[in-house]
Amino acid sequence: MASLSALTDWPSLQASDTVDILQVHTYDENLDSALIDAVRTQRAAYGKPVLIGESGLSAAAPTGDTATTSANASLGIRHAIWAGVVSGAMNARSLWWEDGYAIYEPPGLAFVHSYANAEAPAATFVKRLDFTDLRPLTVVSSSDIVGATLGSATLVVGWYRSSACSSPAWSCTTPLQDEAILIAVPGSTSNWNAVFYDTATGAALPQLIMASRSGGVVLTLPPLADDTAFTLTPAN
Repeated sequence: MASLSALTDWPSLQASDTVDILQVHTYDENLDSALIDAVRTQRAAYGKPVLIGESGLSAAAPTGDTATTSANASLGIRHAIWAGVVSGAMNARSLWWEDGYAIYEPPGLAFVHSYANAEAPAATFVKRLDFTDLRPLTVVSSSDIVGATLGSATLVVGWYRSSACSSPAWSCTTPLQDEAILIAVPGSTSNWNAVFYDTATGAALPQLIMASRSGGVVLTLPPLADDTAFTLTPAN
């Protein structure tokens, strides 16, 4: 395994046959989109599994003036965990301050405990899925949404949020209407069953939606003020 800490790339090491797994150490106030970009860049460049080695809204000590302890920090972390699920990485949670280092520095153990179950909704979602053979898929979407999709010829898994629901404004109240994505799904299956999920619980929403192939598979998202997750399975 190669861990490059603050270095973004070292091709002679990353491409070496002695390295089986790559690591990314990603920090950004919009951690979700930064993780997706980092993981997919490494996968595309080297064709190796990628582990999120550490990550966060900020690498700086959370002394009150960083995103780590901002009013919407928990929302940014939730988005990042869901983004990890669809990024193509080996894992979806590896948080620096929230997962332990705050034990040794302020804000202390209570801060760590406050994130103890942050990944529970995503874990509920993924435990029913088999990620074998899923790969990052190309998706065409508007600039109004942020997210990613994994898939195969038999299963597609995706997560998207409103681009307005991001740092620094975190405007997550006005829903986007009729946002659609065009997914380059492998195979030739024409019709797909779409199930959307509540990202606060990981539970499936009751309404089943149909999606059809037209160049790619076209999926219309529900009204999107915050975020949504979905699965697609063949309908025929």
